[in-house]
Amino acid sequence: MEFLGRVFVLGATALALAVGAGAGVTAAWARVLLTRDQAIAQIYGAGARAQARTAYLTDTQVEAVKRAARAPFDAHRVTYYEIARGDTALGLAFVDQNLVRTQTETLLIALDPAGAIRAIEVLAWNEPDDFRPPERWLQRARGQASATTLEPGKSLPHLAGATLSGRAVAACGRRALALAALVTRAENHP
Repeated sequence: MEFLGRVFVLGATALALAVGAGAGVTAAWARVLLTRDQAIAQIYGAGARAQARTAYLTDTQVEAVKRAARAPFDAHRVTYYEIARGDTALGLAFVDQNLVRTQTETLLIALDPAGAIRAIEVLAWNEPDDFRPPERWLQRARGQASATTLEPGKSLPHLAGATLSGRAVAACGRRALALAALVTRAENHP
């Protein structure tokens, strides 16, 4: 059974595509920290490749993701990438963008082959740096496989001074987990 990696693009598509393409093209208002390809190489190692795919979701599937993630979601078209090294599937990776306070963040949420979070990387951050979740806090999401408990105060500690940022990151993680479950289920039951 092949397990496929995926990256989906939400929100401001132009920024997410520029960040995701790794082409060096960025919008003037974006503060890009890592490209999608840099993050994938950092998480999955050198030689990891990403192949573009698109999934089209029904209204019922969109509502199911929204309900499971307990977060806004309205994308009927989900762009993702299958991530592998040679014939070895490496897991899932989702790119998500949303509003934190008044500015956007773009994250890459990487899942392992079992469907648990392997890493969360900040690709672009437009809020003040003081509000960006520190790496050690992001690492606390590792191993989380349930959208039910992925939130500050449950499986993640509260993030003092950056409450909205912590909530936004957790929402992105829950969307990735919900989408992974939905898309994987759809592939296994055509």
